Amino acid sequence: MKNKKLILATHNEGKIKEFEHLLNGFGIEFLNLSSFKIKEEPIEDGNTFSQNAEIKISYYFNKIRDSGIEIGPETYLLSEDSGIEINYLNGAPGIKSARYGGDISSRERNELVLSKLEGVEENNRRARYVCCIKILNLHDQVKMEFTGHLEGYISNESIDGDGFGYDPIFIPLGYNETISKLGYDLKNAISHRSVAVKKMITTIFRNE
Repeated sequence: MKNKKLILATHNEGKIKEFEHLLNGFGIEFLNLSSFKIKEEPIEDGNTFSQNAEIKISYYFNKIRDSGIEIGPETYLLSEDSGIEINYLNGAPGIKSARYGGDISSRERNELVLSKLEGVEENNRRARYVCCIKILNLHDQVKMEFTGHLEGYISNESIDGDGFGYDPIFIPLGYNETISKLGYDLKNAISHRSVAVKKMITTIFRNE
């Protein structure tokens, strides 16, 4: 019987899908912002992934608190900030990963990165995915943070497939294909998000 509720503080359908997959089997009832008719988003003006995750969790906590939801002892709010850091670009896109290049599509964003790395050798194309999760128990307001990383490098071309964001151009170390080509199952086993979620499961959601 499900007795834990987890509110995913994101409008990103790709992230929602991944979190639901990674936390499947732990007796969790998933809720999202549409459950509370929340369409707004905060201004993410932090300088780190942790600061942006904090901005989001504080913003949505206030919104949900004002909605009048009944808060049980096992109701959690989860925010996350993630992105990709590319060595050759001095850590860019970093915290601006979702907005890199302005109001353009993910495909255009990936092409922009590839254009900036045109002619750059593989050993200078190193990159890493970063994930920072903040989770708040709405009942006692205890907050925790969990982080994860996935090392890799940027491919020479964009390859469509599963995944989202920079997955079509990111090759994990030890593999010869991009995340999008490797598929969801492998991604959910090795990704920066799965590393952070596994830490969270060990601390909060492990089965008793």
